Amino acid sequence: MQLHEAIDLKEAYSVSGANKAVQEGWKLLAIAPGANGVTYVLGKQADKEKPKLPAADEIEPITGGSVALRSGERSSH
Repeated sequence: MQLHEAIDLKEAYSVSGANKAVQEGWKLLAIAPGANGVTYVLGKQADKEKPKLPAADEIEPITGGSVALRSGERSSH
């Protein structure tokens, strides 16, 4: 996850605080120098629904058209 993907941010000011947050599901996004030491920036990402894949009987076969060639293959046409 990158910083722009986080919907919730928090800072920790110690290694133990950052580790605790990571154990709670936060992701470490950045470590930045601060006035009194290091600041650990942590974030949480929005829950993404996993896309539902269609069942095998819901997939229509591809008919006609051209066939994709693998890299390095040449068409016989």
